[in-house]
Amino acid sequence: MGFSGALKDAVRPFRTALGRFIVPPEPPTSTIIYKAAEIVSSEHIEGDYLEPFVDPVFPPAALTGAPDFDHPGRIVMGDEKRQIGAANSLMLMNRGTDHDVRAGQTVTIFRETMGGKGPLLEVGHGTVLNVRPQTSLIRIDATREAVYLGDLVAIHRITQ
Repeated sequence: MGFSGALKDAVRPFRTALGRFIVPPEPPTSTIIYKAAEIVSSEHIEGDYLEPFVDPVFPPAALTGAPDFDHPGRIVMGDEKRQIGAANSLMLMNRGTDHDVRAGQTVTIFRETMGGKGPLLEVGHGTVLNVRPQTSLIRIDATREAVYLGDLVAIHRITQ
């Protein structure tokens, strides 16, 4: 869809999971010009509004502490139902505040080799972003290869 003249400078079109929107600079309201077909039960309600996007604030990485390979967690879910992850993707592990995990902790992602009898294969590193009682959201910071569901996660225990 094209805009011309002053209208082109006055609006900012963008797309979200809910559809395509046009946002004029003032007042902060929007007009839905296209709604995604997948969103059937959700309707635009009079008075709905959009808030400006603000980048999330990530906790600083806590680099102290050694990885606890004796009590590993597991990768249980990938972002948007993906079963593999790589650098800069988000994944969920099955350890949370009930297991003394805190936002900012560093994790080492690894696999066992030879049925647990061989050396550990370090796959990558990540940072815990958000913690719930049984699960934690991690951002994968760096990997040597793909991270799969079921990969093990060693939490770097902070000793302070």
